[in-house]
Amino acid sequence: MDYLKLVEEINMDFFKLIENKDPELTLFIEENPPLSIKSVGFAHAIDFFGLNIWCSENDERPYENEDDPELCDQMDLGQWIWQEIMRISFLMKKLNEYIY
Repeated sequence: MDYLKLVEEINMDFFKLIENKDPELTLFIEENPPLSIKSVGFAHAIDFFGLNIWCSENDERPYENEDDPELCDQMDLGQWIWQEIMRISFLMKKLNEYIY
């Protein structure tokens, strides 16, 4: 899998979602891409604003059949990344309610 391409595509999707709707947020996304990728050669990790949401060494995506994972495909990595983005965004929104 081309992790770099996936990260680039999702970062571009973020930009397209907010482009021309909120200048301050657009600038923030331009200067701070939401996703980043790290690699040590044999292991890869994807972060969302610095929070690790996926690592190839500890892939937490669910299998359709936990009893026989080799026979079932995992959730698509792009779907997993978006799911984690939504989960973290929701938690940050809830945290924001307590701060303000």
